[in-house]
Amino acid sequence: MGDATVEAVDPYIRNRAPRSDEDLSRRIFCGALSWLTTDDDLQEYFKAYGNVNSALVMKDRETGQSRGFGFVEFSDADSVNTVLKSGPHKVNDRIIDIKRSLQQSEAPPSIHKSSTPPVQKSKLGMPS
Repeated sequence: MGDATVEAVDPYIRNRAPRSDEDLSRRIFCGALSWLTTDDDLQEYFKAYGNVNSALVMKDRETGQSRGFGFVEFSDADSVNTVLKSGPHKVNDRIIDIKRSLQQSEAPPSIHKSSTPPVQKSKLGMPS
């Protein structure tokens, strides 16, 4: 999948006070999750690597459906290092992508954000 050194951003950090480096050193991003994966599934899988403080599958605010990624926070950074060195990781019969969590300000720009404004459409649905 991706380079093991690539790191991911915790999108909920932008709405909170900045986390300390120590807090982030204990968090991982989990991508390519099955739509059926729950918080409990992540908690259950990753507890084999250390004490899990929290596990959260991100959900669409309108539909409540999984967005296919989540975050796990451990009690200590050693657990994160162990997870990153091991793998592949398989949850709900799907190999998932694990990366170190980052502050949003430190991450590369999202591939989903456009630097150009959206095309305006006329009433007929054609670009104007």
